[in-house]
Amino acid sequence: EFISGAAISMLESRTSRTSKLTERHVGMLLWSLTRLTDLSYAWKLIKTSSAAGLHLDGLALGGFAGALQRRKLRLDELRLMREHCHLGAAAPIGANVCAMILAEVGRAEEAVKLLNAVGAGMAPEKD
Repeated sequence: EFISGAAISMLESRTSRTSKLTERHVGMLLWSLTRLTDLSYAWKLIKTSSAAGLHLDGLALGGFAGALQRRKLRLDELRLMREHCHLGAAAPIGANVCAMILAEVGRAEEAVKLLNAVGAGMAPEKD
């Protein structure tokens, strides 16, 4: 708790890219936070990192996504994918994972719309 609070404070006060807390450090801290029962610290770290201008890649987010999957928190996993895996090379992978989760939770029509939008080259909508 103390370590995550310190990291979040560093990110909130971050004024330039020369900060000592890099995407790699945030990814490692995020992985460690997924071992806690309460995932709110991990969510706060992701939100604060994004607000500080850090882009966490699939490697950084993978441990958190896996924790959500193991805990069967499918809608939280969907949220993570939609909010953080929609840029660059991760976009098609993120869209496929989102479509699978949507179908799994009974939202097949939404899954088909998402895949059609991605296939047509349009950016998928985020809830």
